[in-house]
Amino acid sequence: MKKMILIMVIILLPVQGYALEFDLWRTGETKEKVVAKAKKNKIELNTHKVSRSDGDVIANEIHYSDVLFQEEAQVSLVFTQKTNMLYGIIIDWRDIAITARGEALYERIANTLGEKYIQDEEVAGKGMIRNNKEIFKDCTTTITKYKGGISSTLFRCNEKRFMSVRYIDSKLEQQNAFEGKKTVRKRDSDSGKF
Repeated sequence: MKKMILIMVIILLPVQGYALEFDLWRTGETKEKVVAKAKKNKIELNTHKVSRSDGDVIANEIHYSDVLFQEEAQVSLVFTQKTNMLYGIIIDWRDIAITARGEALYERIANTLGEKYIQDEEVAGKGMIRNNKEIFKDCTTTITKYKGGISSTLFRCNEKRFMSVRYIDSKLEQQNAFEGKKTVRKRDSDSGKF
């Protein structure tokens, strides 16, 4: 009986205690805990909710700037819509020129992730990107995925690079999607009356 209980504890413990970590942040923490940690560590947060014209919340995020690998980066902490649980940590380096310094940054990021996590797959692609004003042609994207919900993206276009590292807790991401659908169902539940 004791052996059975020990085996169950060993099997269940990693699943319950599993969270993605970056710097001070750990997925599964509440927004209140994240804000308290930021205050304690003197990190200036920019909090806002991104919403559509009909008032539905699309993203519940907190942002702050940091210097990582000697380059300016923006860190986004993404929370579930209703329960305010941290499920995503996204680090972006923007407008890095295609230079030896930019290439070294990408290599440092790739080496750091490669040493800590098991690489799952790498996908490269070519294409064009359109924003509101112009079309960028001959752009390339390389996405490297690691086991556990971590990925890095290198986007090259013209003379610029954009790099991103994402820590996404898939269970909490699914919870966020469920919370969003539950809100829509509530609002649409009276649609049959009209």
